[in-house]
Amino acid sequence: VKEIKAVVVGAPNVGKSTLINHLAGKKVAKTGNMPGVTKSNVWLKTKYKILILDTPGILWPKFDEEKVAFNLCAFSAIKEEVIPHQDIAYYILNTLSVRYPNILKERFKIEEVSEEAFDIIGKNIGASKNDEIDYKRVYKYIINEIKSEHIKGITFDYE
Repeated sequence: VKEIKAVVVGAPNVGKSTLINHLAGKKVAKTGNMPGVTKSNVWLKTKYKILILDTPGILWPKFDEEKVAFNLCAFSAIKEEVIPHQDIAYYILNTLSVRYPNILKERFKIEEVSEEAFDIIGKNIGASKNDEIDYKRVYKYIINEIKSEHIKGITFDYE
């Protein structure tokens, strides 16, 4: 039986290497919950006589809409450093408020996105000391709720 060669191509942090590991029946590709784990093209063997080329994630070089960059940052497909954490966290809360208000209530214990929302979340997660909120910690917490899959089964790509 001739070996088949295939390539796995896609956006960063969508599970290309995880798929290859599943097909191999063991860990042959390094995985991580962040973009940029796969650094170069690597041929990997699977248990099905398929040789698969694992590739780094690819994206178009420029986003026509700011919303695309926010969506990709919210779901960890591009590095969080591209957009300030505060802006990503606000975008996540605002989008959840519009599309998934029940998640906003259940996960963050807030009814709406307001000036006090980050304070409430900070107090709820223990990110306050002497009534001072550690906002950086709150922003990371909100982002990590999606990244760590505490919030799943959602999409921000709609219309």
